[in-house]
Amino acid sequence: MVNHSHEPCTAEDLEVRPLSDHEWRVGDRRQDERSPEKVLGYIHHYGSTFEVLNIKVPHQNLTFDRLESAVASFAAQQDSSN
Repeated sequence: MVNHSHEPCTAEDLEVRPLSDHEWRVGDRRQDERSPEKVLGYIHHYGSTFEVLNIKVPHQNLTFDRLESAVASFAAQQDSSN
């Protein structure tokens, strides 16, 4: 499904793919795998925290104590950027 309207992702639209045992890519499952709009950002696990790099907000790194909260921040950050 192609998202021509560029509506923000809901939690259900988020796709998390492991890159390693401590890194994940977060994407918009509505986008084609080859589309640059597919990738929303990355999560990196450092010690007891999960650091979020959201491509739409590149100079704002957020940290969370749970992976689930880090993933959910992608929907929250997109909602607040509109």
